[in-house]
Amino acid sequence: MTIVELIDQLKTIDLAEKLGQQFLPDVEYDSIDIYMKNQVGIESEIYLFDSGILDNNVHIEVEGIKYEHFFALFEAQEMVEALVTKQSANNIEMAKRMIEYSIYDA
Repeated sequence: MTIVELIDQLKTIDLAEKLGQQFLPDVEYDSIDIYMKNQVGIESEIYLFDSGILDNNVHIEVEGIKYEHFFALFEAQEMVEALVTKQSANNIEMAKRMIEYSIYDA
């Protein structure tokens, strides 16, 4: 799944919480981080990890695969909800804004 595909599951907190439970059922919603395989990018694959075991590392390696931190799940959900409420941006535009913010402002 890419960030563009993930956007629909972040449009409400209920959907985001269900996503977290689907992938990490034993981890609290506020403790889930979104990482992208290799590097942050529009086509990069999304993975969810338990932030409690990652020590807030921007770059991690799991089983020989490198990942780069994107956002905490709750932060991404809040950003998408704000973009949906304030603007008529489509999923691709929202994903690009999130990536820009992650790279330049976070």
